[in-house]
Amino acid sequence: SKKELLATSVEFIDQLENRQAPSAELIGVIWDRSEKDRASGSLGPWMRRGQLDEKYGRGQWRPLIRFAIWQEGGMKWRCIDDAKASMQNAAHEATERIHTTSTLMAISVVRRLRQLIGAPLVGPFGVLNGTEDMEDAYHKVPRADADANVTIIAIWHPLWECWAYSESVTMLFGLSPAVLHFNRLPAFIVAVARRWLALPVISFFDDFRTFDLQMASPSVARWLRRIMEWLGWSFSDRKRYEPNVSVPFLGVVEDYSVAADDWVHLRPKEGRQEAIHKIVGDMYKRKRVSSGEALSLRGKWLHLCTTIPGRMARGHLFGLNDACTWDTPSWSPQLDHALCFMDAVMKLPIGRWI
Repeated sequence: SKKELLATSVEFIDQLENRQAPSAELIGVIWDRSEKDRASGSLGPWMRRGQLDEKYGRGQWRPLIRFAIWQEGGMKWRCIDDAKASMQNAAHEATERIHTTSTLMAISVVRRLRQLIGAPLVGPFGVLNGTEDMEDAYHKVPRADADANVTIIAIWHPLWECWAYSESVTMLFGLSPAVLHFNRLPAFIVAVARRWLALPVISFFDDFRTFDLQMASPSVARWLRRIMEWLGWSFSDRKRYEPNVSVPFLGVVEDYSVAADDWVHLRPKEGRQEAIHKIVGDMYKRKRVSSGEALSLRGKWLHLCTTIPGRMARGHLFGLNDACTWDTPSWSPQLDHALCFMDAVMKLPIGRWI
């Protein structure tokens, strides 16, 4: 409960205040990201411990420590608010599940277009696919007023040279309920786009996928952007893929240039196999896997399996599924077998015709 969560807040903040400062590089990365959040209005002014004690009462607030990780795939730093260590995630329970989409849903959309047109998808009926990525997705979803005292971030303030705090008015990346709350929005946007304007659109969290025909392009993409503007959201120009016959989505490239024969070709996005191969290799070296690492690898692997004939590689996930539930990093013979199989598959030329 929230009462139980706050019961150890004084001790937790004491330990935080006695922590050493992170490296100079991390301080800079976290500070820059946090200042951008403050400029956008998702974070409030910097405060010291005494100010928050005065506002909420001693022990009646609890911060999340912001840290940064380097993402090799995107070649960038990503800041995360550690709701696991501060136990906000342990205070969250949900009875609903997240609904997203998959590459095969995209194939179903195109198959339906083929049925409606009654002819191969070529010429004016050729299918074009585009993708859009929402700008600052989580940071535009407001948090409840009642949770203001437990959605506070902590960073090392480079000017004050001590730990400083800022109240967030939006969802924080690292809070497990943030994922569920945010995902209601793209689900709603997709529903509006389909039902009001009959736009063929699907979404995977903050990534949207549009389907258009040569004769109408870029109608679908343009009207989806209008809907987003009406609802007060925006897409990232930098991450946009304009409508094309071949587009990457969820780590998979769908090629509709062979649609004259009623085929589509699926293959892994360039570098995808190598990235998974590296992840598996790193796990083998350590012989220790955390539940978070297992969940991340499983997600990547499930998307990759859509590019393998018969999706046969999904049958070897049992060891990885077990690892997703571990309380502490561990290893097992079943996981060893699963990773060995994955490593062998990564060395094969992968592609699938549908």
